[in-house]
Amino acid sequence: MPNLLCYTSYAAGGAFGVICQTSSPTGDYPLHRHDYIEVEYLARGRIDHELNGVPAQLGPGDCYGLGLHDLHRFRVTEPVAFHNLCIRPSAVDPAVRALLMAQPFPFCGHLSADVRTQVDGWFGALSGLLRAPDRYAAPRVTAYLLLILTAIFAQSRPAPAAAD
Repeated sequence: MPNLLCYTSYAAGGAFGVICQTSSPTGDYPLHRHDYIEVEYLARGRIDHELNGVPAQLGPGDCYGLGLHDLHRFRVTEPVAFHNLCIRPSAVDPAVRALLMAQPFPFCGHLSADVRTQVDGWFGALSGLLRAPDRYAAPRVTAYLLLILTAIFAQSRPAPAAAD
């Protein structure tokens, strides 16, 4: 069995049950899983990704989601931009939790250029709100999560399973 990392603390401190970030990782990320739901989309660049034993090359607009026990690894060899949500279902608004529970995980999909433009803006607004919440932050966080997730889920399908 390969060395398996389990990221358990990353989302633990997320305000409103979510961490929202844009990152430009490089290097090899070994096989790991999370104890939170992860929804990502690749805004720029290409990566080699493996989800539950199924390899894929991801490019701009590709998205995927991991459930609580899905395994993935990836390799990044060029500049990329990921938009990433790390969500603790037990800590988010009930409307977001219900949406997450209705979505089949793991999933993959592709966002069109028009949808990416909208989602990019919502990610930016959500990220800024989480960095500097105001007194109306809770309902606005919920609204941005619902916008982002429904846009991504509308373009997604169940991820392929590994051949036995």
